[in-house]
Amino acid sequence: FSADLSNISSFDNMFSGCSSALKNITIINTGETHPTINISTLFNRLTGLETITLTGFNITGIDSAFSTCGYLEKVSFTGGTITGNASTMFSGCSNLSSVNLEGLASTDNPTGMLSASAGKLTEVTVSGDLSQLTSFRGLWGGGSECRTILNTLKLNNTDTAPTITAGGEAFGSYSTDNQWSALEEIELKNMVAAGSSEQCLYKLCQGDANLQTAVITGDLSNISSLQYAYYGCSSLVSCDISTTTNLENLTTTEQMFYGCSKLISVSFGSENQTLTKMQSLKQMFVGTSLTSESFIALMSKLELKDSAINWTGDARNLGHNVPGIQNQSYTNFNGTSYTTNVSGQLSYTN
Repeated sequence: FSADLSNISSFDNMFSGCSSALKNITIINTGETHPTINISTLFNRLTGLETITLTGFNITGIDSAFSTCGYLEKVSFTGGTITGNASTMFSGCSNLSSVNLEGLASTDNPTGMLSASAGKLTEVTVSGDLSQLTSFRGLWGGGSECRTILNTLKLNNTDTAPTITAGGEAFGSYSTDNQWSALEEIELKNMVAAGSSEQCLYKLCQGDANLQTAVITGDLSNISSLQYAYYGCSSLVSCDISTTTNLENLTTTEQMFYGCSKLISVSFGSENQTLTKMQSLKQMFVGTSLTSESFIALMSKLELKDSAINWTGDARNLGHNVPGIQNQSYTNFNGTSYTTNVSGQLSYTN
């Protein structure tokens, strides 16, 4: 039901007479004030509950709040805050497929929050305080049970950016039979802090043939490699890496988008970047459909002339047979003029 519930103080005993026959709950507060409700025992008797939507409430008492809801499939808490021990929130929920949590205010480490249902998850959207998370996959305990079914992952951290220590193949592995093969959309907003593992974005979604859009934002100043990050993502159409800082330690983007045949747009955000440590752009766009407009918009924000690139070697070869990067010329933010030849090799003239 939907109503102005601004003045409500408790949902205690609301479902005390209900049995396992109750399958779906939707409660939407249309009022401007978000009342605080404690859900610690609210759903104890609802062992058959499958979906729940609460909108416009400040929710407390989440610790093991759904421990008896083994059939729960979809949860959506939006329009308020969520406070408590997030790591135990869904203990006992082995059938969750879709989770949308907005306003997570817990300062506890949410690692393992969705581990009980890792084998069923298809959509995960979490926004709020994720400052204690140490791994992108930590929400479901770091296991690989959902590697072939998870298709949407959106993590929007609204607090201090977490220090991601788990590096290596974050979501994919081209060399191990497309380990994370189902992801279609990934957003990691303010999820990478300075001090994170320098390879936490290495092979990010490598080999995921279903990935269509990717958005990464935050402090990427400590990242040294984006090599192979989206290698083989043949359905990827757009990629936005909007760093809030200079990519001062970035050394390579080699084969970053190799084989992304549908890719037409890449952005490093609105910030101009002076990449003095860059060593290789080799085959960055081989096999893509990058447009000349997107290529020039991207490259005009990058200063590379004083980088460590071998300007007579293959390290400057962005990729042959990509019309959007062949025979292009542009001037970047610093007034440096660049050109590419028919082979996609980059040069500067002043």
